[in-house]
Amino acid sequence: MYLHNAKVTKAAAGSLGYYDEDFNSLSTLDIQGANNTVYASGVNCVGTLYGFDTLVLTADRETNSEDAVLTLGQTETTREIQTLSNDSLFEGKTLVLRGELESVNFLEAAEGNSYQFKNSLLRYESAFFESEVALDNFEVSNDQGLDSSRDIVTELKQNLSLTRASATLSQSRLAEIAFVTQGAEFIADTAIPEAAQAVEASDFTGFAAISGTNTHYETGSYVDINGFSFAGGVASRIGDTVLAGFLEYGRANSDQYAGTGRGESEHDYVGVGIAAQKTFGQVSIDAALRVGQTSTDFEGRYVSESASYEMDSFYVTAHAGVGYTMPVAETINTHLYGRYTVSFLDSDEDEVGDIFNSKFEADSVTAHAVRTGVRLTGVVQDQLYWKTGAAYEYVFDSTIKRRKPSILIER
Repeated sequence: MYLHNAKVTKAAAGSLGYYDEDFNSLSTLDIQGANNTVYASGVNCVGTLYGFDTLVLTADRETNSEDAVLTLGQTETTREIQTLSNDSLFEGKTLVLRGELESVNFLEAAEGNSYQFKNSLLRYESAFFESEVALDNFEVSNDQGLDSSRDIVTELKQNLSLTRASATLSQSRLAEIAFVTQGAEFIADTAIPEAAQAVEASDFTGFAAISGTNTHYETGSYVDINGFSFAGGVASRIGDTVLAGFLEYGRANSDQYAGTGRGESEHDYVGVGIAAQKTFGQVSIDAALRVGQTSTDFEGRYVSESASYEMDSFYVTAHAGVGYTMPVAETINTHLYGRYTVSFLDSDEDEVGDIFNSKFEADSVTAHAVRTGVRLTGVVQDQLYWKTGAAYEYVFDSTIKRRKPSILIER
């Protein structure tokens, strides 16, 4: 049941029945216990409320600084304001507070009425924070409602913890460092071989390479990344050594899923780099260094809120690898390789625009990875070839910290 700026005599959640014209019950089937929830926002007056298991009250300081989200025991009609007697005991209920916590009034009773919550639960829920305390023999009356000044609300504030959905923030950061690291793998797997092939015809020439990616990461929940990387520059051959300098650009979209939250991010990076490859017969070694800036625009959607941030960070990656090539047919080669990669992403911070105007502080991240794999390559005709392979990669000493964002709450 949803109440928004409603004034009703009787509200029944979790019951089915027949009523006369004055809303007096003639026949009622009580189905309470089926997780029946009443949602209230704005300013509402309800004479009698029954049949619910969970009552969700969403407060806004502009609307509810004086007027409660829900006043029980009173209803306004076109003829008069009535004060009704009501069942005064609510047992085994869950009372959920959402929205602002400062200078707001969630629940009160009309004059002459009081309500007792017994063996019940009081929760606070927002996009990134949650808290929970027990409600036992807790009274709501006309003199003392459930508002920001009550001790039990103060206790909620003091025990705020991060929600599972808040992980979408750090998952977006994880996607950012993962995409930058994929760029390093792209340089090693695709750009350097393209540069080496280009200088076979000329000792100094240009080259370009592009590659797409579609990656799924398990993170406790999961992150999906779809994008492409491009590199173009000049290459030169000196004996058995290939040297290359290049510009690079990458762009990707990622989706983050955690709890009831979902995030969508756009990532791009722009940078420069140098690379080298030296061949010793069938053995080759290669290395590259990249520097640049990456940008991430994040938007998250949650149960009752949305959030967003923008971050720009400096990045550096470096890799070194060794490979062994052996022919298996006239036009097919097998390439065995191993590689070490290190990636660094600088820190940044931004406000996320949630109900607390929280600030997300992203620490700098350094990720180390080792990869080993095998690749088959074949030539169909000049300038047309294929490759396929499999690899195992292990990432270590890399931590994306998910700590409580900076918030200011009056206690």
